[in-house]
Order: sequence, then structure tokens, then C-alpha cells
Amino acid sequence: MHRIAIATLCMLTSASAAGAPSAEHAAMMVASYNIHHGRGIDDRVDLPRTAAVLKALSPDIIALQEVDHRVMRSDSVPQADSLGKLLGMNATFGSFFDYQGGEYGMAILSRWPILATTPIRLPDGNEPRIALRADIALPDGDTIAVINVHFDWVDNDTLLV
Repeated sequence: MHRIAIATLCMLTSASAAGAPSAEHAAMMVASYNIHHGRGIDDRVDLPRTAAVLKALSPDIIALQEVDHRVMRSDSVPQADSLGKLLGMNATFGSFFDYQGGEYGMAILSRWPILATTPIRLPDGNEPRIALRADIALPDGDTIAVINVHFDWVDNDTLLV
């Protein structure tokens, strides 16, 4: 989890606009959250609950991992779009692979307009992975690139081989 947050933060800061930030976006709240397709520790898929957790943070931008898009296990809901509506944010989704009649991947939500989205294929591990780039228009006219990554999980035995 820490690798995801650090990588997202590093990529966000390294991809931001050059020069000193303007007063309008000098302070920006960015959250990274693995939603496990909306399933909580009680084994229920509950997107309003996930949205409530995120809303409490008052984020400007959210990088989400393990997001379903019209997958049967999560009632064929487009989760990024649904969370975007619940939070009043713009949403974009990037797919790792097809799964149960839909797609499984990651998303970026933003309170500002998302101008473009680019999935960047990463080397395959246990599952196919991407980095998801979103170009976001800030209120002062600047554009920032946010890159969301979700690395493949590898157990310690694999690292020893």
C-alpha cells in the first residue's frame, strides 16, 4: 500500500507544471486508495460507503486501484463513474484486463476537468498492469499530469528465487 501511495505522489509531483505553483493550486489534496472493487472487510460491495470514506478526506484528486467496470461480482456497475457521481467529481477509468463480463483496472477522479487519459502498459507480472495518466485542467489554466500506478503483488518466496 505504501509503494502505491509513494509512487503516485512521486509521479504527481514530478509531472506537475514547471516553476512555482500559483496561489490557486499551491495546496492540493491528493488521495490514493485501493478500493478492492468496493468490497469491505464485511465482504459487502458498498460504493456509498467507499465514497463516504473518500469524501471525509476532501480530496481534489483521487487515484483509485482495483476498480471494476461493469463486472458481475460488483453488480455490473461502472464503479469509477458511480464514485464520481457520488463525490461530484470527474472520473476516468483504465483497464488491466477483461473480467466477468466487464473490465478490471484503476481510475482517477478529479474535481477539475480531465482533459485526456492515457493508459500506459507495464510489464506483466502475475496480472497485466497499467499506469493510468490523466491530464487535468486546473482553475488557473495550468494543466497537470497525474499518474496512478498499482504494482503487482509478489510474495517473499518469489523474491527469493
